[in-house]
Amino acid sequence: MSHGGTLDRAMLPDMLRALLQREVLVCPTCRRLEAGALVDRPLVLGEVHAEAAGRPWQGMLCCPGCGTRYPIVDGVPVVLRDVAGWIRAQERSLLWRDDLAPGLASWLQAAWPDHEDPGWKRELLATYTRDLDEIPPGGVGLPAALAEAGRGAREFLAARRVALVAEVEPGALAVDLGAGVGVPALHFAQIGLHAVALEREFGPLRLLSRLLRDGRARVPRMGCCGGDFSEVELALPPGTNPSRVLPLAADALDPPFRARTFAVVTAYNLLDNVENPPLLLQQAGALLAPGGHLAVSSPYDWTSRVTPLGLRLGAAIHLGPEPDPAQALRDLLAGRLPGLAPGLALTLGREEPRLPWLLQRHDRSWHLFFTHYLEARRGG
Repeated sequence: MSHGGTLDRAMLPDMLRALLQREVLVCPTCRRLEAGALVDRPLVLGEVHAEAAGRPWQGMLCCPGCGTRYPIVDGVPVVLRDVAGWIRAQERSLLWRDDLAPGLASWLQAAWPDHEDPGWKRELLATYTRDLDEIPPGGVGLPAALAEAGRGAREFLAARRVALVAEVEPGALAVDLGAGVGVPALHFAQIGLHAVALEREFGPLRLLSRLLRDGRARVPRMGCCGGDFSEVELALPPGTNPSRVLPLAADALDPPFRARTFAVVTAYNLLDNVENPPLLLQQAGALLAPGGHLAVSSPYDWTSRVTPLGLRLGAAIHLGPEPDPAQALRDLLAGRLPGLAPGLALTLGREEPRLPWLLQRHDRSWHLFFTHYLEARRGG
């Protein structure tokens, strides 16, 4: 049983302060490898301009070593090496008002075409927030068998999270890399862990933060004409303790955490959405406490916009004669490719080669992927 990263109940209800007290959250500017060892400096809480639901809502984190400051915006700490660049890229999401009437807000948002921000980001929210309240229902013309396969895949992932939590101590730490709107993190909080939802995009994190603060949040739904959005209100899943979840804006390729801290690390369908998949695996493995569990999945749906050809599993990274991305993932996690992912030597566990992953854009548009799911464990 893993003993890594257990939080004392006395530290609640503010998980951010608990992580800072435990020196789990570190400065990405100072975080580096020296002589094979990770060097880091813990962050501290600076000024707090506003609080909500017992946690900092607007404020600053700072590094006592280098002096770098990291903002807290709408309850979301922003802890990246290039905060200024992130702010420029997220400008519209950061400054978008949420105090407007839904009809007026929807009309104003239509000023941007669907291929521009915030149009395409609103479409992503409309797609991925369905997991918060739906294990996908049938759509127009969607075969029942396909809907059942998608539902079964989500139930499988939920069951595997329960199984992993049973292997670690109650109250241990989990982190979901590429968390989106935080569905896995919320589930971890329901079943007894403290969870960090790490995501680079601010829109999903703001939505998650409001859901944790208010217990409810309004989310977009996309109509079948492409630009006709409506809104629905979602509730925090029953049994979720909001103080057990921290939305965090950070980079999964450079996570601002002390090494060997987390009892469970998940990265669902993220490998083919990062520039350097071997580095993602190396960083995820480095976060695992002794005895900790890693769960990774990917449909290996590569695009040149994100991942260069030379860093794609299977296409360029493999040991055997066949360019199989699934085997490349096994080899990387097991430590058989140390030149690409040094420090990884995990024991492989449960695997599902073709797990249906069904995404719904609207009632006439579904995307089906077959994702490869693999678990691994650090010794100790």
